[in-house]
Amino acid sequence: PPPRPPHEFKVPIMPDDLRLEARLSRLSHAALVSLVCEASRSNHGVATTSNTCLARHSPLPDWAVRDVLLDPDLIACVLSHVHGGSAAARVCTAWRTAWDTTDRLIYGLGSGREAAGRACGELL
Repeated sequence: PPPRPPHEFKVPIMPDDLRLEARLSRLSHAALVSLVCEASRSNHGVATTSNTCLARHSPLPDWAVRDVLLDPDLIACVLSHVHGGSAAARVCTAWRTAWDTTDRLIYGLGSGREAAGRACGELL
């Protein structure tokens, strides 16, 4: 076949995911972070995937786990900021114990975690 004139250039057909990948690769770091954050807020599946990726590529330092998340004096404060129901109680034995205890400890002030959060706020 004879060569085509320049005005008849055909764009190569690409699958949607490759086209999206190519377009996303040109975005700035800040734009990508913003996009992932918005998608994570809007979609539980995206949030789960984002958290899995973060855990794999940027895990919490040992000191943060040991000295904050598992510190017996801080667990109630940490749990007062956790949303998602009793799923937090399945993280580890220490969190399950604290989750159950804070619900029983403070009766009549809302859930124990909310009351613990108010107490933590008073400490700050």
